[in-house]
Amino acid sequence: MIVSARKNTLIGRNSDYRFHTSHVATINHDQLVNIMSRARTTLTAPDIVACLSLLTETVSDLVADGNFVKTGLGDFYLCAKGSIDDPKGSFRPGKDRQGQGIRPTCE
Repeated sequence: MIVSARKNTLIGRNSDYRFHTSHVATINHDQLVNIMSRARTTLTAPDIVACLSLLTETVSDLVADGNFVKTGLGDFYLCAKGSIDDPKGSFRPGKDRQGQGIRPTCE
């Protein structure tokens, strides 16, 4: 990973420069499975694909049901976004009211 400074052209900027990250490579899903199957494991590539699929589906379902899911890869949850003028007002995602919505998040 390489971190460098670039001219900040973003709207609402507070500084003249911002950090930019460049990565050595991008590893796609198939490459990851192949790397994992060659590692110190007795699992085959189909076993790993099945496990990753099950993990993805299970975490997605749990998060969609409103759960905060902690894994070795990160924490997954839904997060409300947007603003409101009146604290007694309602949260109405998708109605394009002050950017209100729900965002899937991973930390």
